Amino acid sequence: MVSTSLRFHILFTGNPWAQSWANIKDIVMDDPYFNGYKGSDITEELHNQNYNVFKILTEAENFFVSLGFPKLPSSFWEKSIFLRPPGVDLNCHPSAWNLHNYDVRMKMCATIDEKNFITVHHEMGHVEYYLMYEYLPYIFQKGANQGFHEAIGDVVGLNVQTHSHMKKIGLLTMEKDKNVPRKVQNMAHLLHIALEKIAFLPYGYLVDKYRWDVLKGKIRPENLNEAWWAMKNQYQGMAPPVDRTEKDFDPAAKYHISADSKYIVYFVSHVLQFQIYKGLCMEAGQYNPSSQHVWLSECDIYGHSGAGQKFREMMAYGASQPWTEPLHAVTGSRSLDARPLLEYFKPLYKWLKETNKKNNVTVGWGPVPSNPMKAPL
Repeated sequence: MVSTSLRFHILFTGNPWAQSWANIKDIVMDDPYFNGYKGSDITEELHNQNYNVFKILTEAENFFVSLGFPKLPSSFWEKSIFLRPPGVDLNCHPSAWNLHNYDVRMKMCATIDEKNFITVHHEMGHVEYYLMYEYLPYIFQKGANQGFHEAIGDVVGLNVQTHSHMKKIGLLTMEKDKNVPRKVQNMAHLLHIALEKIAFLPYGYLVDKYRWDVLKGKIRPENLNEAWWAMKNQYQGMAPPVDRTEKDFDPAAKYHISADSKYIVYFVSHVLQFQIYKGLCMEAGQYNPSSQHVWLSECDIYGHSGAGQKFREMMAYGASQPWTEPLHAVTGSRSLDARPLLEYFKPLYKWLKETNKKNNVTVGWGPVPSNPMKAPL
């Protein structure tokens, strides 16, 4: 198990901003507990079962139909872009679009792999949200707050990655997983999700905190880059790959900073999605917080009409009420709450504490160095 009290060279994570650590899963999972198991990946099975892009999209639509959502309008299939058009210079970043009057579309250049399977379900969450609040006056046709749209897509993404869901739809049949104990499979799955979700939280927080401090005058123009790396040191334990100076402006490498696009919404959605997921799982009878034997991370709401009704009810609010009301419709709470996130990862947290104690590993990275722009030795 990789754990250190030293700062990481940022490129070690395989992501330019260290906002995801998924690329180093094989390294992080190098622990006797997993006995060489690196987690499931349905990419091979997608090819074995001759999945194409349209079959993946139909599977995503079926997920929502199983919850009582109506089938997508025919215009969605006619006007969306799912594959890169020949000879067209196209921004292929996956996105969902609402042109109103029930004209919803998706734009992406999909490939047949697990990542795109999950991405399609995420984008379908946006599309279904558009359709659920389409009946409202135009001014209310948007998410309850700016974190809701991303959270809803991520709720679906959390669900379709579970072993229980993959088995239910016939995609987790690979021989290599059959002899791996279920608890090991579940822990590997949790660790994989944590490398995406938990690793993102400090970065999701610091991007807009940095900008707010610049606008407040707490960060002076002559210290823009130093302050950026000081925050990355403080919150992420990250150091630059090479020495940096004030002649560089590394924050601008992030699109959202250059484009003046809010980023705190992603931080909010990473908390919100676990609240919504827990509420839906409890409604579906798939999760009981008092049970020690059922992990929240293995809940699958597929086919549960009660959870679907709550999901549709929450989406149908759009922005017609304060965001606390649609949240209450699913969770019974009117406030943002990180406890469901901690509950989701509780088995992994317990295992990490025990493993680090057994291996005498110190976790952390100490105070911010005097020169945070200097690359580690």
